[in-house]
Amino acid sequence: MSSLKELTLIWCNSLKKLPESIGELKSLVKLDLGETQIEELPYNISCMSCLKELILTSCRLLKKLSESIGDLKSLVKLDLRKTQMEELPDNISKMGSLKELILTLCNSLKKLPESIGDLRSLVKLELSETQIEELPDSISRMSFLKELTLKSCNSLKKLPESIGDLKSLVKLDLTETKVEEIPDSISKMNSLKELILIFCDSFKKLPESIGDLKSLVKLDLTKTQIEELPDNISRMSSLEVLILKRCISLKKLPIGVGLLEKLEVLDAEDCTKLVKLPRSMGRMRRLHSINLTWTNISKFPDDFLTLSNLVNLEINHLRSLQSLPIDMSPVKTLKKLMICQCKKLKYILMLPSSLVELCCEKCVSLVRLPDLSKLKNLTTLNLRYCKKLEEIPGLEGTESLKELSAQGCYNLTRTPRKIQGTLLPNNRELSYSYSLTANDGIYNNGFILCLVLEFFFTIDYNLKVKEGHILRTNIEICACIHQKDKKMKCFHTLRIKDLEYTTDRDVIYIHHFKGFDWFGIPLQEKDVIEILYIRTYRFKLKFWEILFKNREPDQQKPNSSSVADFFNWSYVGDDGGAVTLNYWPNQQGRRRSTISHFFSRVGFDPVSEGLYY
Repeated sequence: MSSLKELTLIWCNSLKKLPESIGELKSLVKLDLGETQIEELPYNISCMSCLKELILTSCRLLKKLSESIGDLKSLVKLDLRKTQMEELPDNISKMGSLKELILTLCNSLKKLPESIGDLRSLVKLELSETQIEELPDSISRMSFLKELTLKSCNSLKKLPESIGDLKSLVKLDLTETKVEEIPDSISKMNSLKELILIFCDSFKKLPESIGDLKSLVKLDLTKTQIEELPDNISRMSSLEVLILKRCISLKKLPIGVGLLEKLEVLDAEDCTKLVKLPRSMGRMRRLHSINLTWTNISKFPDDFLTLSNLVNLEINHLRSLQSLPIDMSPVKTLKKLMICQCKKLKYILMLPSSLVELCCEKCVSLVRLPDLSKLKNLTTLNLRYCKKLEEIPGLEGTESLKELSAQGCYNLTRTPRKIQGTLLPNNRELSYSYSLTANDGIYNNGFILCLVLEFFFTIDYNLKVKEGHILRTNIEICACIHQKDKKMKCFHTLRIKDLEYTTDRDVIYIHHFKGFDWFGIPLQEKDVIEILYIRTYRFKLKFWEILFKNREPDQQKPNSSSVADFFNWSYVGDDGGAVTLNYWPNQQGRRRSTISHFFSRVGFDPVSEGLYY
């Protein structure tokens, strides 16, 4: 086996010891002992003169390496992840070719030897989730080190001043450490591109010299205790991503932020004390994503609308925001606008025609939307629980709209004309779904939605609901509207009030639409409504149907290839057998879908029963 180049013994759970003769594998390039029960490596492992990779991942009984390990002159990668390593031997410094040293999750490791600085070829050093308390000053001698990862080193409180001498360092990750400050010498890291300080709860201030990091591309300060950013942050001429999420002590952004001309992402989500944006934001020509969710911003700077590359704007939960800039149409690149739960927002006046997604969910004071007919690219419109919104102007002009979510928008589904009452329950279980073709030229009186409901829950003593109590319920309706070569899925909520709780009778509800207008969506000739589901609360839906208000005129049988041209009606008959009727509602001689026929089918006498409008 003298020519063997790779030996993999991973998952050999019974392997506790390697033979001394393993050192005779002079040609071995990779040795993988991951997940074995190895307690120590044989001394003559140093004889493997060609070994480049030594993998000891999850060797949980391995506590130390022999001094001879330093003689592996060709070793490029040493992976000690998830071992019980307590210390590294001093002569590890003799590994002149070592480029990767991985010590992640070595929970017993508290200290690095001073000699580690002599690993001049080291490119990557991973110390995440160790008990390291400090880095040796000699680390500054690692002139080729590019990545230093110290995630979750909970005992690490400071960095040595000499860390600034890591001139080749590209990424420094201090996530979840106890570091309180960064030494001024960091300004000498000419190659640093990523500085990560996520969840450094003790970190309060960036050094003034931070502005000298000319190569820095990403600065992540998520959930630090930082109170302000230095003005000279404007000198970070390469900065593209600035993340300030959950910096709850941050009150303002300096003017210098507005001078970051290469910045592409600004994320200040959950900066609850942030009340003001810098005046100079118009110079941020490359900025394409802004997240100001859960800040206390009440207005935008005058030059905000000159952000020529803005694609994504998230301003959810702005408690003080009452209106957007009067005219947002100049932001011609904006595709996604999220304005959820801005409870004081009343008006949105003008929007850019480039918009693809608009979300105004739970803007409970919103009463007016702009004309949407110019939003030809809009595919998603979310207006859930905008309770005061009464109309969606220009909806018929949105050529690309695929989904409209308007659950809880009770004013959109309110009708001045409705019928509701009760009737003796019919023993038959009726249920079906179908597609309906609306032809405005023929049915100029529009259509109606008829529902038969039954209370199905027992008396809830927690709610103290008893016979005769007046209740209300919501009916969730999901429909798909087919228009020419496109289709749109829409979600609406019907609120039915003043229902007397009873177990003896069913409830009938008849909703009159405004002509051929599906909850504010105008329907044109040959448009099709496909009901996907109707869901109720506190009730069982026994029966539903969409009906025309007037009689059907003569019409030729439609093309049978169109699913929208006929009803599919199925129910269980009195004899228990399943019955299915396929018929065209518009064809003379077929069963007519009229309101009087509906009453007769459900056993309801509109004269003798109590109806009200």
